[in-house]
Amino acid sequence: MKITKYLHSCLLVQEKQTRLLIDPGTFVFADKLVTLDQIPPVSAIVITHVHGDHCDVKAIKELVRISPGVEIFSNSEVVSSLGHEGVHVAVLNEGDTIRIGSFSVVALRGAHEAIEPDVACDNIALMINGRLLHPGDSQHVDIAHAEILALPVAAPWTRRTEAWAYAKKLAPKHVIPIHDGFLKDYFRAANDAKFTAWVREWGGTYHALAPGESFEV
Repeated sequence: MKITKYLHSCLLVQEKQTRLLIDPGTFVFADKLVTLDQIPPVSAIVITHVHGDHCDVKAIKELVRISPGVEIFSNSEVVSSLGHEGVHVAVLNEGDTIRIGSFSVVALRGAHEAIEPDVACDNIALMINGRLLHPGDSQHVDIAHAEILALPVAAPWTRRTEAWAYAKKLAPKHVIPIHDGFLKDYFRAANDAKFTAWVREWGGTYHALAPGESFEV
């Protein structure tokens, strides 16, 4: 499995000839550190929730254009939102399993962390090939372990210590920082240094990837 990070929460996961893109949001392309022509044609796009930093309508329309036959999956809120924009999305409910080429994707319950009182947003977490957990904007996905964890490390709804505690609970072999697209370079570097040391405590590896960088497991 090859995993490429494209800023914030956007990952490209490749197994054999199948490419799966997760959460292409506005932060990915905002500063032009990543451009759409850097992303190869994909087999499917999966979106964890409707917020713009995970679901960039303009970018998704262009990805559909350059990836003929691409399928898009998400929860009912995204299905409705993108449907109004003329983009077809297949609904993916908690507990569903979809098969896309070399991938099996299971949608898990993962409530979006609280941002404001009385403001709720549906969020699905994704388990890919039983190995990679992408929780979207959740730190409460009820699983015992993940081999590879895409870990939200910075957000209005979390603290660094809470992110670390969640990672420690799952004790993954590999951690990929996500939800860090709004951090300045200095703070991102400091964050990465701290998490690198913490993840080493249980023998894991923290992959502080630059935009477009990959690793294989």
